[in-house]
Formats: sequence, C-alpha cells, structure tokens
Amino acid sequence: MSKIYLRQMKLRRWFPPNDRFAACVARLCILREDFALEMQGLYKRGIKPLDSHSAIWRKLYFWRNLVRTLLEIRKTLESLNTVLEFKRVLKKHPAP
Repeated sequence: MSKIYLRQMKLRRWFPPNDRFAACVARLCILREDFALEMQGLYKRGIKPLDSHSAIWRKLYFWRNLVRTLLEIRKTLESLNTVLEFKRVLKKHPAP
C-alpha cells in the first residue's frame, strides 16, 4: 500500500510577489500540468463521460486546448527572456 505525504509550504517563499522571474516560472509550472492533462485527453482510448458525442470530438477539444497551451508557453518563455536575472542564470549554464 502506498503512502501519501502532504506538506504545506508558503508559495510566497518560492514565488515572491512583484518578481517577474518567479511569476514566469510559476506560470510555466501550471502550463506544464495543463499540457500533461491535455496530452492524456488526446491520447486516451476512451473517456466515457467526455465521449458522449464521440471520441473524435473529445480529441479535437483537447487538441485545441493543447495548441492554446503551447502558445501560452511560448509567450511566457518570450517574456522570461526579457528578465535580466533569467539571462544571467542562462549564461551560467552551458548549452547542451
């Protein structure tokens, strides 16, 4: 039997207010979860509650949202590239 541990943390510690870098990273964390959920909705064989019309309609719905999420990720990355602190962090790490 697996165990679940819950730990309370203060988001302000990791994502302080009025910090563009932190806001972009927080947004990317949320968008990553959206993207993962949309990929599941797109690739699942069947999701009965969502397939009442048809699986094709469900897949199109998740496909549209996935594209929208990718556009949001791109916009967030472009915004992140204007943050000096992020540019400094990038310079410290060599390109793969």
